[in-house]
Amino acid sequence: MSTAIITILEDIAPQFVGESADKVNRFIGYAQCEINECNFSDEDCLNQATAFYTAHLLTKASEDSSLAGSLKRKKEGDLEREFSTFDGLESTLNPSQYLAKYEQMVKDRTITFVMRECNDS
Repeated sequence: MSTAIITILEDIAPQFVGESADKVNRFIGYAQCEINECNFSDEDCLNQATAFYTAHLLTKASEDSSLAGSLKRKKEGDLEREFSTFDGLESTLNPSQYLAKYEQMVKDRTITFVMRECNDS
């Protein structure tokens, strides 16, 4: 996989620095399958878009386990459980922001054509 994409991913989503290279590379592959390369005129923009979309996918994949919080208290009688609240990663973007940044990059590079009717009168 591209080391440029991994470097950008580490810059924009430092919470994934400790992830296994195999997992990160798999998710980069998933992201690359979803991205239309024609939307990006140069490799640097494509790498950045791929990194943002990869961060979105990785965050969504880990969301279920991390949002639950850790087990704070467990009671055997009547099966009571209490989980600590999730305080999030304040210094990083949430998945919707990663996706929003990717979508903004696509939007900024999309040409919109407007058809108007011409009257020859």
